[in-house]
Amino acid sequence: MAIVSSVVSAITQAAALAFVLLLLSGILHASSRVWHQVRSRGVYPVIVHQMNELLDDQEVRKASDNSTDAAPEDENELPRKRLGRTIGATLTAYIAEDVQGIWAVTPGLPNVSTPTIPAETPKSADGWISALFELASSPRPAYHIMTTQLAASSGFRVAVQVSKTPGNSILAARTFACSSIDDLVFEIGGFCVECIQREPRIMRRTPRWIQWNKRSGYATFRRALSKEQIGRADDALELYQDACSKSLGNLTLTLRKASLLEQRREYLSSVHIYRRSHELWPEHIETLYRYAATIANNRIGNIDVAEIHDLLVRKLRRRSIALHWAKTWLPNNRNLGERTYWRSWFRPAMGGCPGFFHGRSKRADYLYAVRVLRQTLIILRVLDGEMSNFSHARPCDTDAQEAFRQVHKILERRRIGWLARYAGACFYSICMQHHDQLIPNVIRSPESFGQLGDRALIQLSMIVRDPHNNLDPAWMSVDPDMAGLRGYYRAKEWAEFFGLNIDCG
Repeated sequence: MAIVSSVVSAITQAAALAFVLLLLSGILHASSRVWHQVRSRGVYPVIVHQMNELLDDQEVRKASDNSTDAAPEDENELPRKRLGRTIGATLTAYIAEDVQGIWAVTPGLPNVSTPTIPAETPKSADGWISALFELASSPRPAYHIMTTQLAASSGFRVAVQVSKTPGNSILAARTFACSSIDDLVFEIGGFCVECIQREPRIMRRTPRWIQWNKRSGYATFRRALSKEQIGRADDALELYQDACSKSLGNLTLTLRKASLLEQRREYLSSVHIYRRSHELWPEHIETLYRYAATIANNRIGNIDVAEIHDLLVRKLRRRSIALHWAKTWLPNNRNLGERTYWRSWFRPAMGGCPGFFHGRSKRADYLYAVRVLRQTLIILRVLDGEMSNFSHARPCDTDAQEAFRQVHKILERRRIGWLARYAGACFYSICMQHHDQLIPNVIRSPESFGQLGDRALIQLSMIVRDPHNNLDPAWMSVDPDMAGLRGYYRAKEWAEFFGLNIDCG
């Protein structure tokens, strides 16, 4: 009897211990799953695995041959072996470059195309404790890219599979055949990014105007960027046009194309793209800003710029932005990406605490830039002879002297943002370009050509002091508004000091 009771007691203790271990494992599993969700903030990382190689029948016979004679290595096999060693790191770099947003565009346009999706390489557990913890915890939510090299008579053939954990559900799979490794990386990387971007979890966090379609538009877009970086603008424009036809309505493509056209001084074409983009997505404020700036600074007629400026000011009102933000909570218009977009206007451009804690926000930065742009428009109208007898007209509309005073007053502020300072530098540069007309006829207390140039350089230096500015230094060498400053001898000294390649007269 004692033996039976001891056996029952041992079984009971073992069952209790198993129940406790099962309960602890469940708690650890649930808590780790919640931790992964909080840590990733709803956006899963992309893990690129090393390539698997699938041998054909001939290679299997070679591998099974135990002869001692070592056959010379085929030169055609060297690229395939190099592909297997480098494809993982190359794809990881391809996806990570999209996250960094390194391609700056025309001032005033956003340069972030998609939500942040970090790219990683797989990591193995270090030690038995880590391995036991990973076994008991919930698998980390992530997207996995698996590649397998297939036999090919020429070039490369790679099978790609995109899956998601937990659950190991396959999202997409495809086989690619290309003649070079670079083409293969562009095709596979674009396919994987588009597949992940079309996931419901990501689409809910992406504004409608920058969503991608599964039509290879993203791969073509990245090819266009690579062509633009090496100076092949004609090829880049063709690729941008091809990408626009594959991903209809994507502002990332249209705005980048318009920015390139501005660099090529094809302003009428860029204005046409900005106008069409604004008509398609009237809620996007940055497009309207660049539309107004391009028309005003390049003196394109037949368009009422003042009306566009008034519309831009109305869209930057707190009530208008708050109303658009509130609409994103409606069941039929629920989009976390657009909600974040509208909330960003009340925060500094690079994040941080809300603007009312320190008196500056993205909305305030654009308002200051719009005010400077308005005064630039007044100067350009004076130069075109559209206004006469301005001493008897309203100062806010027609008095060029008042425009100078307003710009000086705005730029004397400390926290106005880099965009307004660049607009101020363009204002002074335009005045330098036409100083022979302005100095004797308009300004009673004239500023010399050199004084205007020094004021413009001060504003550019203030931009350099701002660590969060998004100004592309290369844009200053092609911006038509900077033509007057590029003719100033001190501008060359300033550019050489900062190591900039700016063509100064």
